Amino acid sequence: MTTTLDALYGFAFEAAGLEAVWRVAKALDAKRPLAAFVPALGLRLGGPFEVLAGIRTAPRTRDASWVHQRFAFDPPELLTVAYGSGDGNLRFGVWVDDVATGVACIAGNHDLGGGLADWGTTLAGALTRYAEGELDAAEDDDDPAWARRLASVIAALRSSARKRASKRKPTAHAGDALGVVVPARAWAKPRIDLLELGIAVALDEKRPVQRAIAEAKAAITRGRAGTALAIGRTLWRAPGTRKDAGSILSAAYTALGRLDHARVATIAARTVTRTMLVTRGRATR
Repeated sequence: MTTTLDALYGFAFEAAGLEAVWRVAKALDAKRPLAAFVPALGLRLGGPFEVLAGIRTAPRTRDASWVHQRFAFDPPELLTVAYGSGDGNLRFGVWVDDVATGVACIAGNHDLGGGLADWGTTLAGALTRYAEGELDAAEDDDDPAWARRLASVIAALRSSARKRASKRKPTAHAGDALGVVVPARAWAKPRIDLLELGIAVALDEKRPVQRAIAEAKAAITRGRAGTALAIGRTLWRAPGTRKDAGSILSAAYTALGRLDHARVATIAARTVTRTMLVTRGRATR
């Protein structure tokens, strides 16, 4: 099944273990497997899983595959595979630094707390870890019905849940816990402190942001696209810097040969609201 996804998205999905989660979803709810985890976890399977379900309309371009159900402020490296509808838009996705190396880890994001995080090597492991945390909450809240639903999901996932930490090692911080992974030849430590830049972006401070934009553009000219990528990713999170961040990211990804990421940055930069993007296409069957 993942060979279909590999062809559609342009990178290898096998390491993420989506097929194992899909088998569990169909066992939990054969009629509505995409919604199988909603009662316990509040998460719906989406993106690539819609292709596996045979209901996703296959886009005519790879761009549309990468953009579909993407949250606009997520980095281009994060491809949504499961999402919630509550406050904060909790979602999980496969994290792809470069299509040549495939899925690097499973990442989670939440707009209201925690932000981006590395959730390990497989989706089953990530969902199990999340369910175990929710089970503690259900027991603290004395909600036995919810606790039973969570225990059922944990038991179903356990045989496929490899909760190993990923071996991904970021080259640099980029305003979030995932950072960036780039070749040494494309990297030089930025003059501007990226942690301080992240604070300046959050506070809408113009002067440090303008200095960062100038440094990113100069870095691309000097062949340090990785440096520009780290700066652009740090600028990416705020509406006021979206246009400049999109331009920087597009140029940096292109210089690194990450053309899918470049196109996603260009498309997503047009959206300044924290929304989920949806695309159309033609039937897969």
